Amino acid sequence: MCGGADGGGQSAGALGDGERRHAAGQLAYFIEFLHLTGLWSRWQDDCPLRYTSPNAPTTADVLGTWLLAVLAGHKRYAHVTAMRCDGVNPGLLGCRKVISEDALRKALARIPEAAGVAWLDGHLHASVQSLLDAPWILDTDTTIKPLYGQQEGAVVSYNPKKPGRPSHSYHTY
Repeated sequence: MCGGADGGGQSAGALGDGERRHAAGQLAYFIEFLHLTGLWSRWQDDCPLRYTSPNAPTTADVLGTWLLAVLAGHKRYAHVTAMRCDGVNPGLLGCRKVISEDALRKALARIPEAAGVAWLDGHLHASVQSLLDAPWILDTDTTIKPLYGQQEGAVVSYNPKKPGRPSHSYHTY
């Protein structure tokens, strides 16, 4: 069953102006950017994943599920199940469906490691290469959040207010 806070499978909220907002509302604009720049089609075309069975998921289904999972902040394959009811964003990417976590795990395991690294490194390099030739300034801001108890990702590091206490370090660029 697909259901969210509004009963339609999406978690929506209302702001003071009466407009409804969706947690992934800006994702449609990012997907449009991927299409208009050709990044999405080049990423699919260069993907070393190949299937011969007509019953296998398409490359768009595999990569679309993977991309949506990463953008949603999922860190485990099991969390892919939470996206299976999204009827909007997969269609914007040109996917027929969001594949299961097992199908995603098996598909990514089929990509040879050397070919997969070359594929991803090539696309990462192409996306930042033009920026390396332009003058720019990187401004950083680091915030330390002290943690109490046992929290995931907590490490003992530099903390001027609570020395020796585990904390999260948030970096903003």
